[in-house]
Amino acid sequence: YNSFIYLISALVSLFSKFSSSNKLKLFVNGRKNWDQKLNLEKNHHRYWFHCASLGEFEQAKPIIESLKKVHPEYSIVVSFFSPSGYEQRKNYAFSDCVFYLPYDTKSNAKKLINLIQPKHLILVKYELWYNLISEFQKNEIPVSIISAVFNSNHFVFKWYGIPYLNRLKKVNKIFVQNSESMDLLKNKGLTQIENAGDSRYDRVLEIATMSKNNETIQSFTNNQPCIILGSSWNPEINLIKNYLQLNPECRYKIIIAPHDISDNNILSLFKSFENYSVQLYTDFKPNNDSKILILNTIGHLASAYKYANISIIGGGFSNALHNILEPLAHGVPVLFGPNTNKYPEADFALKNGVAFQVNENSNLNDVFKQLNSSDYKIKCKEFIIKNTGATNKIVAYLLN
Repeated sequence: YNSFIYLISALVSLFSKFSSSNKLKLFVNGRKNWDQKLNLEKNHHRYWFHCASLGEFEQAKPIIESLKKVHPEYSIVVSFFSPSGYEQRKNYAFSDCVFYLPYDTKSNAKKLINLIQPKHLILVKYELWYNLISEFQKNEIPVSIISAVFNSNHFVFKWYGIPYLNRLKKVNKIFVQNSESMDLLKNKGLTQIENAGDSRYDRVLEIATMSKNNETIQSFTNNQPCIILGSSWNPEINLIKNYLQLNPECRYKIIIAPHDISDNNILSLFKSFENYSVQLYTDFKPNNDSKILILNTIGHLASAYKYANISIIGGGFSNALHNILEPLAHGVPVLFGPNTNKYPEADFALKNGVAFQVNENSNLNDVFKQLNSSDYKIKCKEFIIKNTGATNKIVAYLLN
């Protein structure tokens, strides 16, 4: 494992010098002199949250802010593995320090503990770093895992994952998202497990409750029914394009929030819908009876869902599903592609009848008719409310 870590770090550093990928360069450059960013004042109540990326941070965020609400004097540090998380949350107001997690070597793990001197390490969902966990356990500093998800194919249940499983048995607490994860771990002899659910339900309900009116989107929809494509990729774009071709008298307004908001992709979207009246969010002109609005910004999608009747969420065709809970919190049923085996919330939403799986040949008309036949708004909101509460359970444990 240690040899592999050193090999990967060398290869990634080498590739970044020749790669045109900005994300790879951020990944490498962000870790240079990482220890100089950890110039922290001493605090006996410092909690360290580690997240892979932005999605995991959204699970940690309500817990961090609840801790700070009860004890504003407590210190919080947040680390990220991915640039997409770090770059968007590097100035997070509730944290004393946000940094890239360095490579998982023994020396880095020891240095991290000496510099941060945390009271507790909280790993979010999948982030199981062997040397980091080992050093915390050697120093008898509590380690917890929150919003964890395990399935029968998880690597900790393979022969090569036995050392990890042994470390998990000594983790102080593991909060899992579902009963399947809980049963799997208990069958392996772990007892410190609690099914707390997913803290993102708390987060999305808070966002939906506090969302403000958006005059641009309100003017665009003009009280007409609306479909939103959230964080969409080409398969979702093609789905709605085919639907519009088959339904030229479609009464829906369409909001497209592409995952990629680069100039080239926005131009490609205009070409895809050249037969329709299309406007950009940043150039929106009221009193223009446009059919399609392209959300070419970051930060407006969550509040835009309040104006939607139906949402089609991107990533379900590539097993990289984006946030389906945000639209549900606004009472908006969700559609997504078939590849969602890494996303338990998707299966859970399907079982509860607030989500629908589609494929590239699906006739959206059939699904839309079904959605118009009953009151899904109340059903979707009730689904979110019923599954809140993870934040309070986790915070109560951490404070004890």
